[in-house]
This record gives sequence, C-alpha cells and structure tokens, in this order.
Amino acid sequence: MERIKKPKSIAIIPARGGSKRLPRKNILPLNGIPLLTRVIRVAKKSSIFDEIIVSTEDEEISNIAKKEDITIHNRSTKLASDYATVTDACIEVLSKRQADVFCCIYATAALISVKTLRQSSKKFLSDKSANILMGVSKYNFHPVQALSLSKNGIAKMIFPNFEKIKSQKYPITRVS
Repeated sequence: MERIKKPKSIAIIPARGGSKRLPRKNILPLNGIPLLTRVIRVAKKSSIFDEIIVSTEDEEISNIAKKEDITIHNRSTKLASDYATVTDACIEVLSKRQADVFCCIYATAALISVKTLRQSSKKFLSDKSANILMGVSKYNFHPVQALSLSKNGIAKMIFPNFEKIKSQKYPITRVS
C-alpha cells in the first residue's frame, strides 16, 4: 500500500511596518492584543501549517512575531515600499523556503477563525484541479455606488450607467 505524503504547508503573514493610510495597522491592539498576534495564534491553533512565517522589515513587528515563536522573514527594502505588492512579498518568501502549498493571511485579518482555515485547507487540498483558493465576502455597499472626487471636490459616480438602476438589479459582486 502506497503512503500518501502530506504536502508541506506554510502560512505567510505579510506585515509591512510603513502603512500610510492607517499607520502601524498590523499591530494595532484589539482588546489589548495586537492584530498580528491574533492572526498568528489562530494560524497556530489551526494545526494545518508546518511553518508560519511573518514577512516584515519592521523591528517591532519582528519582536511581536518572535514572542509568538514564529519564523521571521526579513523583507528586502525594495519590498517594504508603498509600491510593493503582497504577491511580491510572498514570492520573496517562497524563493527561500520549500513548500508544496502556502496560505497568505493578512495580519489585519483579526476575525479569521480556526474553523475557516481548516475548512479552506480541506477544500483546497481535496480539489486536485484547484491551484488557488481565495476568501471573499459581500461588499457592505455595492461598488457601483462608488464615487470619485475631482481635484475641486466634486463627487461623480464611477459607474454612471447604474445611476437610475434599482439596487436589486445590480450585478452580484464579491470582495477579496
């Protein structure tokens, strides 16, 4: 009887220190616990990852991850800029780590649950045709209601063709 080898699974938590819109967002406290700490603990408790890695350039973020006994990937300066993407950060980690599968979990995903991670992992690993699994949710407000502001402060609909359409007729959308 052939033994089925469990794929090596890693979690990558990208946590850049230089957020501009919400400074220090990855380590803001929720009920006294940094968001990053919450995410790390849920990932550990799920017991589905062989390794959990925090990718950061930030010393304070590194120290939080070290307290949780997590591997630190020292992100390159290039990938700590406002122009670097999460994909770039994950690729950098994967270029230095062997893994059959990986899961990218945002440090700000403070409401993620062990149940969600386990169910997602099971679904992904059981579907041999899947090469990606992405969490999505409903928008609070439909995106066709979005506005843009001109330099002089005048708001205009981004999708004016939906201006006179009832919301029940909007297309179904999800946010990733």
